[in-house]
Amino acid sequence: MKRIYLVAGEESGDIHGANLIRALQAQSPDIECEGLGGQRMADAGMTLHYDLAGDAIMGFTEVVKKFAGIRRLFLDAVERIEQARPDALVLIDYPGFNIRLAKRISQLGIPIVFYISPQVWAWKKKRIHTLAKYVDKMLVIFPFEKNLYDAVDLDCAYVGHPLLDHIGNYKHKHDGDEHSQRLSTPSFPRTWESRTRQDVSRTSLDPRVRGDDEVPSPSCRERKPTPNPTKEGNKKTLAPPTATCHEHAQSASDDAPVIGLLPGSREQEIKRLLGPMIEIALGLHETHPEARFVVPVVNEARAEQARKIADNFPLDIQVGGMYDILSAARFCMVASGTATLETALFGVPMIIMYKVTTVTYWLARLLVDIKYIGIVNILADREIVPEYIQGTIQTEQILPRVLTLINPSPERAQMLSDLQEVHAMLGDGGASASAAREILTLIDGAPHA
Repeated sequence: MKRIYLVAGEESGDIHGANLIRALQAQSPDIECEGLGGQRMADAGMTLHYDLAGDAIMGFTEVVKKFAGIRRLFLDAVERIEQARPDALVLIDYPGFNIRLAKRISQLGIPIVFYISPQVWAWKKKRIHTLAKYVDKMLVIFPFEKNLYDAVDLDCAYVGHPLLDHIGNYKHKHDGDEHSQRLSTPSFPRTWESRTRQDVSRTSLDPRVRGDDEVPSPSCRERKPTPNPTKEGNKKTLAPPTATCHEHAQSASDDAPVIGLLPGSREQEIKRLLGPMIEIALGLHETHPEARFVVPVVNEARAEQARKIADNFPLDIQVGGMYDILSAARFCMVASGTATLETALFGVPMIIMYKVTTVTYWLARLLVDIKYIGIVNILADREIVPEYIQGTIQTEQILPRVLTLINPSPERAQMLSDLQEVHAMLGDGGASASAAREILTLIDGAPHA
């Protein structure tokens, strides 16, 4: 019986870890998995010691605040690995934690696999030498990464991007479903085509919203949204949403395009980005009240956070169901991260937004050496998707660009073509099965079918 200890520390790692566990079980049915990750990995059959993915943190200042707890968790993981002596340690992304764990465990003689490389091509480039010293096998998900590890003599295999499998499974599950088919090609209302940028300039946007970290974006409670006939006493308000995205899709007319707001899964990301995204949505809602605005969240705690930020703006908040939203969406506003690639693989035009604390931002400016923050732009080696960072997140500047990408336009057509090009770069999928074969081959010392 083989035993593997896995560590994943973010929602995306939890998703890819779960698919990896299933692939390992398919190729080696008697395998046992334990470790740190999230609920998806637990559902796939892993004994979960701590929900590290559900408690993910972001940025330098957040790490400092939670350092004591992270250290306790790290030492506990080390102790468990020392006692269990698994056949392999599989580290999934999450480099701040996992590289340190690799250093500590390497002296035990346990084979160490790193699945989904740290972005050594973007920042902290010297980490590649640390990885070469302590990791036995690197499994990369972007084609250009293999050459980097070959250059430092680290055994490396390109397995493909696991999102292709994850999205492929979703589409296969919903293939032939009448409701999903209808959502995947939402119609475009004629009224949107006739609107002009001059219409946008006349919308009443809140001038206080800026990208400065020191001045938080106001909640929708401080804004003046377009009234709805629904009344509470003598006060007109926007009617709060009472149905899920799918329920709206079933009942709403085909003239209601879906606009996705994807601020990220973490509390800090939602706090910093959902407000500015709603400001942009307010501008769209005032000129196009037929649009539906939907945000996916990972759990009820984040849903409650989103409700407080949205206040009485008609925002559909859906726990889970991100791919339902992407399959229906005409356009999305997306936080920089994995969601940008997911949106691209669904072929949905978007803008990318990025906002962190001032300290984290300036540290990143000093340490990061890349032209773009969005992986779709990095893969294309040009800006095919507009990026808005920190102080450039200003509604008055972003809204006209958003309308251009929502409306039928040469810019929208070009982006759709560019997103198809990025999709083609990543191949046909099979990453989870390929990664499982590489891991089992490392353990057994012989190739697996």
